[in-house]
Amino acid sequence: MPSKPSRPNRPHPAFFIAALTVLVGCKGEEKAQCQAMFEEAQKSIKVVKTRDIDDLRRVDGELAGAASKCEEAGVDQAITELGKAREEIAKQIDRIEKYGNTGKRAKLTEDELARLVKDGDPKCPKGQAYKHQASGKEIRCAGPLPIEMGRAQAEQYFLDRDYKIRPIDDPNTLKLEHGGELLLLEFKREEDPDPAKCVTIYPPPQQSWQEAISRFSGKNPALLRKGGSLQTKSGKMDIDVEQGKDKLVVRIGDCGK
Repeated sequence: MPSKPSRPNRPHPAFFIAALTVLVGCKGEEKAQCQAMFEEAQKSIKVVKTRDIDDLRRVDGELAGAASKCEEAGVDQAITELGKAREEIAKQIDRIEKYGNTGKRAKLTEDELARLVKDGDPKCPKGQAYKHQASGKEIRCAGPLPIEMGRAQAEQYFLDRDYKIRPIDDPNTLKLEHGGELLLLEFKREEDPDPAKCVTIYPPPQQSWQEAISRFSGKNPALLRKGGSLQTKSGKMDIDVEQGKDKLVVRIGDCGK
């Protein structure tokens, strides 16, 4: 009897971060920026959802950005280690593309691949890109970011990623939970086609506030600042971070604490 193809196993986070050791002696402005982006990449890899192809691609894009900055700074150690981590992520993406969650190989036709190369992949948030393993072609992501989604679209997006909708008294607020993460998306009205006016994030353990915002907005975590703001499709949204011992709450937008 022919053997069945294996499903994409969930590698332990250490599988990805083994290459990312601590950088030492990065002095100078460019090298300091390399150091900062490298450290954010370490944090992202520790919490990457290894069965979520969108999250893998997002982190891969973050690693690529860090590698580019470190190449400018001439930090060879970082370039090498980031490259190794990207290779492991590419392998995991390839496993998911080939076998999905059913154990069956998912093949694209030539026309489907050509359309993805030309128009982008609407199933992953824009600002990212990935390499189609079978062809080696680069495919950019063309889908909306969670921070740009209306209520119905946001519900479907997070349900597709195994989040659970939890009951809440306010009909204008969508409450979502996944493991140790809790999201509150406050809309102006119950069936609002416009993006949430306020996003409150209770990140899972070990996730930084920068990473929490980056996952939702697609912004580079190394460029985020407490008390700063995000420029989004619907306008500027303020960032508020409430941080203390055993407590981290991130708010984006008009949250009216």
